[in-house]
Amino acid sequence: MNFAFTDEQAMIADTARGFFSQNASSARTRAAMAADGIDRALWHGFTQELGLGGIALPESVGGAGLGMVELAILAEAAGATVAALPLLGSLAMSAQAIAAGGSAAQQAAWLPGIIAGFAQAARNALAAGFDGVEIHGANGYLLDQFLRDGSNQRSGPYGGPIANRARLLLEVVDAVVAVWGRDRVGVRI
Repeated sequence: MNFAFTDEQAMIADTARGFFSQNASSARTRAAMAADGIDRALWHGFTQELGLGGIALPESVGGAGLGMVELAILAEAAGATVAALPLLGSLAMSAQAIAAGGSAAQQAAWLPGIIAGFAQAARNALAAGFDGVEIHGANGYLLDQFLRDGSNQRSGPYGGPIANRARLLLEVVDAVVAVWGRDRVGVRI
């Protein structure tokens, strides 16, 4: 079994380390701890500007559809600088619970404030100088699970016939193409 990070995980780690080394400081942490314990400007930068707040949440609720390993990578980077952020309470516990068991109304009310979604990730990749992006819709990841009738047992707008099961993937493609243009976006199926 290979326990090495994938290239994508290594990139996430480098991005997070760079962000926290540039933006988190002991002075900021002390100031946050003297107040309510959260560096709100740093949290805003992390979730909205960097777009990593929804990294471990399903794509169906606007997250990146990655996993707990990627969330742990972020926590390690934040911990290395002792950043005063609510990572455990917000991203690891509350957001995961709402995504897994919350009603549609709860997901609609709470998750958009926690995550920035695919469009923000696309903007970040563009700002970082990437040549293009690829949306991963294969190998059992979330978008692939929505496409397959064996794993997608939903009813309603995202389940049933293939037109519905493809809806999430097509919405993600539309959001990313709005940032990059259609000649710079690929989809792995």
